[in-house]
Amino acid sequence: MTSYAKAFVSHSSSDKPLLNEVVKQVSAARWEIDSLSFEEGRTSANEIFQSMSRSSLFVLFASQEAMNTEWVKSELEIAQHLYYAKKIGGLLVFIIDEMPAQSLPDWIRLHVFARTKNVTRIANMIRSRLMQLDSLRGAEQRPFVSRSNLRSEIEKKLSDLSNPVRAIYVSGTDGIGRRALVSNSLQTLLPGSDAMGINIPIADGEGVLEVYHKLFIEWQRPTQSELNEFFKSSCSLSEDDLNNKMVSLINEVGESKSYVWLQCDHAGLTEDGSIEPQFKKLLTTLDTNRPNLIIRARRSPTFADQAKTKNVAYFRVGSLSDEESRRLWFFALNHYKVAGVDDALVSFLHEKINGHPNIIWMAAEYVAQAGQAAIKANPRDFAENLHKLSLSLIDGLPLTDHAKRILSLFDEFGTISIDDLLAIFGETDQELADAVSLLASYSLLEVNEGYLRLAPFFQHARFRKRFSVDVDKFLVTARTRILDFVSNYMPEDSVSFSTIDSVIMAAIKEGRPIPLALDEKAIVGSHYLRVARSYFDRGEYTQTVTFCNSAFEKSGTLTHSAVIETLRLLGMSAIRTNDSTNINRAKTELAKFTSTQAKRHVHFISGFEYRWNGAFDESEEEFKKVLSLNPTDTHALRELSQLLLIREDYKQAEILARQAIIHAKDNPYLIDILLQCLIEQRKGNLSTLRGDSEIDELFRRLEVADKRERSTFFSLRRAHYFAALKNYNEALDYANEAISHNVQHVRAYAIRAEIKLSIKHDAQLLSSAESDIKELEKLSNSKAGGTRNLALIAKLRIRFELAKFNFKAAIQYFEKISFRLGKLRDKLAVEIANQIISENISDSDLVAWANRVLSTKPN
Repeated sequence: MTSYAKAFVSHSSSDKPLLNEVVKQVSAARWEIDSLSFEEGRTSANEIFQSMSRSSLFVLFASQEAMNTEWVKSELEIAQHLYYAKKIGGLLVFIIDEMPAQSLPDWIRLHVFARTKNVTRIANMIRSRLMQLDSLRGAEQRPFVSRSNLRSEIEKKLSDLSNPVRAIYVSGTDGIGRRALVSNSLQTLLPGSDAMGINIPIADGEGVLEVYHKLFIEWQRPTQSELNEFFKSSCSLSEDDLNNKMVSLINEVGESKSYVWLQCDHAGLTEDGSIEPQFKKLLTTLDTNRPNLIIRARRSPTFADQAKTKNVAYFRVGSLSDEESRRLWFFALNHYKVAGVDDALVSFLHEKINGHPNIIWMAAEYVAQAGQAAIKANPRDFAENLHKLSLSLIDGLPLTDHAKRILSLFDEFGTISIDDLLAIFGETDQELADAVSLLASYSLLEVNEGYLRLAPFFQHARFRKRFSVDVDKFLVTARTRILDFVSNYMPEDSVSFSTIDSVIMAAIKEGRPIPLALDEKAIVGSHYLRVARSYFDRGEYTQTVTFCNSAFEKSGTLTHSAVIETLRLLGMSAIRTNDSTNINRAKTELAKFTSTQAKRHVHFISGFEYRWNGAFDESEEEFKKVLSLNPTDTHALRELSQLLLIREDYKQAEILARQAIIHAKDNPYLIDILLQCLIEQRKGNLSTLRGDSEIDELFRRLEVADKRERSTFFSLRRAHYFAALKNYNEALDYANEAISHNVQHVRAYAIRAEIKLSIKHDAQLLSSAESDIKELEKLSNSKAGGTRNLALIAKLRIRFELAKFNFKAAIQYFEKISFRLGKLRDKLAVEIANQIISENISDSDLVAWANRVLSTKPN
């Protein structure tokens, strides 16, 4: 029989009318006792203890009267005992009068509380927390895999009397165990403290100002009427004053024996790994005797910056050792109740996936679903599926439509409070609980007290294109729901930082006034930057330009790296919209920065602009300048290799593609470029091409990436591959498949035309090739930046005329367009001349033209 989480409510008699209204909105089956009939003295303390022991959630209606009631005090003591014994899964506190938050016991104040008398909001928060507890029911806690050497290093450094640690900076891959390792060490050294602490997520582009906003709101819980004054005062703070306020707030949290956890990806560091000036100043100003601030990030700062911040303890959490990986495989397989686990099975699995705890856990669940029979029946397919799982942790997961919608919400809003999620999802509590439970089981969501967010590793899987147009429509509805939901907030209600962020983002995108009685001061540059980046990812470049300019107008609230990123997005989007004013603005403003990153972006934007306008030689020179500043810039390597492909220098393009793919092994663009180079260079020997294991492996990786991106890289490159093998029917099938997927795909028409031109002596196919070329010309002329296809069209046009033996037309077209072909010009001229000679053409003018070209041909 299904068991659902229930709530125990502690309240005073005078607060019963409010409780009556709340109960109407939450199913009666969700209350452990009939709180409406409960009065002091009518139920024994033992009965209350037993009732609370059967509850999953403790809810306190906190008022001055309630906190002075002996019965409520005793219930709080029982709740504390049960919570620390992990017999209660959650706590919720509602301050329903003017009682100061400081009147709450310290142990409970560190958990979620809200100042509100809003019946709907209270009911939603209770429902959402019950939903969260439902989703976690039956999920056993995963065992902590000890890393004795690293843990010993942490505890030694934190105990060093000669160099007191003011903050901890722990870095490593997402899911590698950073938080668990530090938390366990802190609990050992400081057993009386709350290692869970206050969790503040920091998005890329956010700085100390945003961190201060989030921490203040999460710690102080200001009312809606207090928020505007807070934003006005904080936005007018000088850098020193902001820094001092931040240090003071961190110390206040520390005095209550808790910690501030900052969860970030690359935020806080510049591109070269230096600590952002804002964050460096904060770290060097910390003055406590214990590490109240803990930063959890993917990257470590440079050793030079670590040396300059000696009051910070830096730790890097690496992969598990072989022994630790094997031990975790045993734990995980037993956790998922896989039968017949032995050394042979673990050795097989460990060979495929090891080192990363989160990936091992996900793979173990996959093993449990597939079963050992599937492994023994077809171990090769099973190994292939595990490999795909390690390449892309989202492929093959059975995500429901509800789960996809939830993921799209987190991609849109970032961190979402559970009650906000309940309000904007639009389905039943149970449907939401099931979807959240599914996503949590695959470790795609991180659950903190009262909040949910995407697991960072999944955020980097670029899953957006997996979702349909219907999901995009759902997002518009979701924005409207969150804006309507908060319109019922009262002036005395407290508001979470995630709610504020969500409604600001929704209001910006929907062009609606900012709710919650907030004014422009509540919006900082990073809000506009996040909106701009979301539009850029979706290819909506006009909107990107608009919001980049809005972000730049608030550049005083942005970090240096965020300003540079804003200008980069502005320049790249302005090129695609032929907006010369904003192209120049982006390059001019970037030129004011002295950093290598900014200089590189100036050259990259210039190179992209040249390529967009068909000036290939000039574009090539700009991208070379980018690489002179950073030889491993994957974007510049990709762009330069594409330019080399245009003039069919496959050997040099291969060298650049291989350099780039070292740093982005699963990037579909790079895999596709490398495949094109290899196929072209090896098509002269069909048996070698057919049996090339590297090409087979690259196709396998491209197929995985293609599914993730919902693109046509795989089908187009397969078309090219089979054409090289002279299997033209198979090649045309793949090309037709790509065009049916996207009838406006320029490259698809080009590849299909190339295949048809390769089939000699077929007049019907030759005519069909001309239709593809005309469609390609039509598409290029109708799109911004169509001139970047000029060289591609020129090659097809000239080769079409050569296929018809119409040499005069080929030369005429060549001479008309040659001044724009750059380094491709000589190659095409030689190609025309060679065919004139090889066909023994007798026309004296054609022979003279060919001899002139070949006599000047470079050695």
